[in-house]
Amino acid sequence: MIYLRFLTIFALHPLLLVMLTPSGLLIGGIGYYISQAEEAEKATKRNGPAPVPVRVEAFDTTRPIRRAEEISIVGQIDPAQIMDISFTKKGKEREHFVLAPIYPIDAVDPTAPASGLLTHNGQLSDIQIHAFETGKGAIGPIVRLVGVRAQPYNLRTAFGDDVRVPIRLIGSAIFVSPYPKGREVALAPDNGLRNFSIGVMIVSLLIGLLGGLGHWGRLRQRRDESAGYLGTLY
Repeated sequence: MIYLRFLTIFALHPLLLVMLTPSGLLIGGIGYYISQAEEAEKATKRNGPAPVPVRVEAFDTTRPIRRAEEISIVGQIDPAQIMDISFTKKGKEREHFVLAPIYPIDAVDPTAPASGLLTHNGQLSDIQIHAFETGKGAIGPIVRLVGVRAQPYNLRTAFGDDVRVPIRLIGSAIFVSPYPKGREVALAPDNGLRNFSIGVMIVSLLIGLLGGLGHWGRLRQRRDESAGYLGTLY
């Protein structure tokens, strides 16, 4: 019913279609610009060297975080402290987080504050975590996490009052969001957003063209009707 009302409105006022065209072109243009910037950034990383592995306790967290900064962290993960945090709405999951403390490779006490945190927005399966493994430690698997340096946040307040995160971190802990399927997959070219943005711009132009033709047709119809009416007067 709502769609029929919209179609009726546009049929009666085709100029509205023309007015929508700039908005569509703007949205498509912004999406295209973002996609090109992201792909250029990935190409730069892809063609450059991979980040040098750094032990979690040796990472210099006093250095400012660069945009989409790639890092490679080596440490131990305690499997017992891996957390899956899920937020649902109307029975459907709308957001998911995976957290895990990272300890030095020679650490033996999992109750001590961790030197880093694996933080991932999305699903991260046991198989994917196992793919990071390079050895065994006293606490758990020794892993190499290649990904993006994440902005530190307060674990007590980040997920709301209803979610308790028992993970303890040192004050200078490094936060890393690993590539779930590896660096090669993460940096592979992806033209999805680019193609979608181009499609939006093409559709916007077509809508504007249809609206313009419709408006021109209505003007011509009115002119013919006016001419016919004047003809009846003479």
